[in-house]
Order: sequence, then C-alpha cells, then structure tokens
Amino acid sequence: MSNAKSVRLRILRALLYLLTAPGFLGWLFPILAMATYAAKSPRMLPGLVLAAEWRPWAAKLWKWSTTFGRGVVLHPERSEATIRHELVHVAQFEDRILLAFFVALVLATVLPVSWALGAWISGLAWMAPNFLSAVLRGGHVYYDAEHEEAAYARTLRIIPDDVGKTFDEVLDAREKKL
Repeated sequence: MSNAKSVRLRILRALLYLLTAPGFLGWLFPILAMATYAAKSPRMLPGLVLAAEWRPWAAKLWKWSTTFGRGVVLHPERSEATIRHELVHVAQFEDRILLAFFVALVLATVLPVSWALGAWISGLAWMAPNFLSAVLRGGHVYYDAEHEEAAYARTLRIIPDDVGKTFDEVLDAREKKL
C-alpha cells in the first residue's frame, strides 16, 4: 500500500471514529462484564474494538458472543469466523450511529443540543427493533433478524453439505444442530 493511500485511510478511519464516537460507549460492556467477574482476557480487535471473553460460568448462562457498539464479549469456544461475525456487527453499529449523527444535526437546528446529542447516542440502539421485526414476520427472534442474517451471510463458511442449498436452508440446518 502506498504511503499516500495509507495516510488517506488513517484520516478516513479517524473521521469515522469521530462521527461514530458513541460507539465507544460499547467499551463499557466488556469492562462491566470483567468488573462483575463474568468476563476475562481483555484485548483490542481491529478497529479499536475492546473485546473480552466470557468466563466458563457466564458462558453456561449466555452461550453467545455479543457485540454492543465497539465492545465485544466472546464465547470461550468461538472460532475466527465468530470474531469476523462480531466485527460485522461493529460495522453495522457504525452505520446506525453515523445515520443517527446526521439525524442529530437536523434536530440540532430545531431542538436543544442536548436532545440532538441524545439522538446521536441513541444510534447504539437502532438495531434492537430488528429482533421484533423478525418475530412479527413470523421468523426466529435471532436468526431472522436482518442484522444477523447479514452478518452470517458475510462470514458463513460454505462447506460441501451447503452446496445447492439456499441461505435459509443452510441456517435452518445449522440451527437444528444447536
């Protein structure tokens, strides 16, 4: 990569971090999980994502890796595909927070700045309705949520048994194995 391209990418990444700053509130998720002894082993993932790992007792209660903003708590038995899946969710949070930033700019023209700031921060919650939408469409609360389908689609490893099946058939077969 050329030096000019590298500088350009660093500037763009810094701008993204600035415009999606509420995403750093997600760091509180793994920090609180570690403070309550539910998680351990903090580390940074690409994109200034703070990650930790569920302790075995917590992993028995909550069997999933989970992302909130730029904070991730990983299941101890995760794969590299799981980490890539969670990083897709970080990008999805960035998209929603960036949208919330522009909504906040518009609101700031007619409402107090504190309301606009609240709108910007609320971008962290803008994926939550996907779970309800999935249920209202008659689907599974987790597997049929649009942000989960997108994350699985971007990270799903195709194995020989998957060839010739639709994406939904692949997910259904894997869900039955859980």
